[in-house]
Amino acid sequence: MFGEILHDVEVDVAASQTWKLYGSLELAKIIQKGLSHMVEKIELLEGDGGVGTILQLTLIGGQGECRSKLLLKRFITIDNEKYIKEVEALEGGLLELGFNQYRVCFESSTQKLSMMLKKKLLLLLQPYLPYN
Repeated sequence: MFGEILHDVEVDVAASQTWKLYGSLELAKIIQKGLSHMVEKIELLEGDGGVGTILQLTLIGGQGECRSKLLLKRFITIDNEKYIKEVEALEGGLLELGFNQYRVCFESSTQKLSMMLKKKLLLLLQPYLPYN
C-alpha cells in the first residue's frame, strides 16, 4: 500500500532566500530551536548538508511520530535549481509502526516575491504475509 499526504504553504519571501534555509543544514538548527519541547538535539552524523547527509534527531521522551527517542534521516535529493529536497527515514519514527518507507519531499514553485512550498509525505506499507 502506498500513500501520499500533501501540504502547501505560501511563504512571502523570495524563493532564493527561503531556499537558503530549506536547502541547507540551517533548517535543522531552526527545528531544534523552535521545537525544543520535543527535540533535544540534532546531530550531523555524516556529510556536509548535501545528498547522502545523515542526521540523528534525539527526541525528548519519544514524542512526535514515534515511541523511540532516536530518528535517523538521510538527504536523498537536493536540487538547488528546482528547489527540491527529499529526506528519507532510515530508523525510528513511522518505520517503527510498520511502514517500509517514509520520505518527506519539499518542492517549491516560485514567484518573484514569494514561494509556494509543498511538503509531501510518501509512505509505503507492505502487506504482512505469514509464512506457511
